[in-house]
Amino acid sequence: MLQIYLYLPGELLRVAPVLILSAFPMAQNVVFPLAYMYPHRLLSSHFYSDQQQTDAFYNEAKIRQSYYRSVLRDLILMASKSDPGARKILASILNEKETPTAEAILALIPLFSQDGPLHIRKLAAPHVKHLMKVHRVRGSIFWFPRFRLQQYSNMIHQIDLALIREGGPEFQQSQDLKKSSHLRGLNVKDQTEESMTSYLNAWLQISSKLDVHTMSLLLHLPILIGYNHASRIWDKKSVF
Repeated sequence: MLQIYLYLPGELLRVAPVLILSAFPMAQNVVFPLAYMYPHRLLSSHFYSDQQQTDAFYNEAKIRQSYYRSVLRDLILMASKSDPGARKILASILNEKETPTAEAILALIPLFSQDGPLHIRKLAAPHVKHLMKVHRVRGSIFWFPRFRLQQYSNMIHQIDLALIREGGPEFQQSQDLKKSSHLRGLNVKDQTEESMTSYLNAWLQISSKLDVHTMSLLLHLPILIGYNHASRIWDKKSVF
């Protein structure tokens, strides 16, 4: 239910033009064929085929991941200014050829805690803006952006805890597994169920150890977990 609440505003925005225009006489003859031709723009995801849903996820992942390098640069810059050793810690984790382990990322919690340099209240405005783009959080950078990100991260955290209570990603159907992985930043195109399950289990292992004061780390998880992931679309060179 929480995941539906998270997606509902965006779904309503897409179908609103169809609902409004179809109220005019004879407009249905034009609107409905257009909606059928462009479902990813004019209809909610309930009307997508499995392939259309996967394509929509991929297109959104490209947009989201295009901001990953910006967030990573912001992260390293902020950490370097506040803690001389933080850049070295981040570099040692992210320069590995394999995806950072959950244990390695959990070791970063002090940096993202209430007293750490990377708490959401201490992030620079461009950093906050880039995080909003990564998570597709709507709203202006001038209108309580940190509150909106905090609200969003709290919602994701509650969805994580609910998924854990339900037994984890192993008990999800294929399409639900794709939705859960996509929500958390994974490019699901050409990914096996095993790969998506592994990604989600790493995410949940970290998320389960976080609280309201360390939500900044959860907001950075798509970049930290996905930095060396095989599904990555973005270019990571020249960050360090």
